Amino acid sequence: MSAALKGSNIFQGSNLALDARTALQEYKGQDQNEHGFRWTKSPIHLGAFWLEKPECVVGLGYVLLLALQIARFMRAVVRAELKDQPPLELPYRKVKRPSETVILEAFRDLDLQRQSNETFTWYQ
Repeated sequence: MSAALKGSNIFQGSNLALDARTALQEYKGQDQNEHGFRWTKSPIHLGAFWLEKPECVVGLGYVLLLALQIARFMRAVVRAELKDQPPLELPYRKVKRPSETVILEAFRDLDLQRQSNETFTWYQ
């Protein structure tokens, strides 16, 4: 992707100097963003609801964007830590580079208990 277009949607800009081939290549280069939002809006992660006010829809967009950024950060940290490790042996396959869904599934049954004393509160 060209430096001038990186991080922006090519159809929102006013750069009309793009020829059709370049525009198509730039559009196809955005598939990772589209995949991320498809993951965030998955029924596994997000249930059905109705928003009437446009402000609420915009707010939901920001929340989904934040969730996507957190999930990608989590994926990057986990993959970096597992880089020199053998593949994870899951019940259904071996995974060398786990996705966000695989990572979240690993924590699904995790129970945290709140502990505290006079000074601190922690979870274990």
